Amino acid sequence: MLEFLWGFPKMLWSVLVLIGTLVTIFLDAGEVTSSEEVELVNEKCVVLEKALISGQGITTDGEYFYTSGSLTGIKTSGLAKWDKDGFVVLADYTAMPKDYRENLNLNHLGGMSYYDGKLYVAVEDSEDQNPYLMTFSAETLEFLNAYEMPQELLEGSFPWCAVDAENGYIYVHTPLITANDGEGAGQMFQVTTLDLEKVAEPDIKL
Repeated sequence: MLEFLWGFPKMLWSVLVLIGTLVTIFLDAGEVTSSEEVELVNEKCVVLEKALISGQGITTDGEYFYTSGSLTGIKTSGLAKWDKDGFVVLADYTAMPKDYRENLNLNHLGGMSYYDGKLYVAVEDSEDQNPYLMTFSAETLEFLNAYEMPQELLEGSFPWCAVDAENGYIYVHTPLITANDGEGAGQMFQVTTLDLEKVAEPDIKL
């Protein structure tokens, strides 16, 4: 019974998200504009099942866009690869590796970043106890590696990551600087000492 009650808010949230998604079909999103410094390449509205693979993170390699999405109430964590016209080239609605999902209860693919043919994705569980950085192939969306993050730095959440290839860093959120998760809000973050080359290798431990 308690297990059901704990899961109920997630199920309710998932239902609300689904209703909201359906409502967007009938709403006018309004005019989409961009500044002179950037080029607007697409303004397609993403709804229904495609919203399940695009509601969390987004990154690009300059040719394709990549998105992540999670709806924990129905245990859906997916990745998608899009062309510049807004059409899905490749999608995986069960991108979360089974072993990590079942053994560590990881169920949330969050913010993501692209570097050197790989997608770096911030991953969490429902209780924010097992933060992981996962890498996936940008070409196939295939899972490559999982890197356990230091809980003492990421206690609370791990909603996003950003690769700084030029300097060899991965930027991550940490509540040691701010209690806000910074998910879409532009809060501060800390530089990690993770080595990009080592993150791409299997079975690396801190």
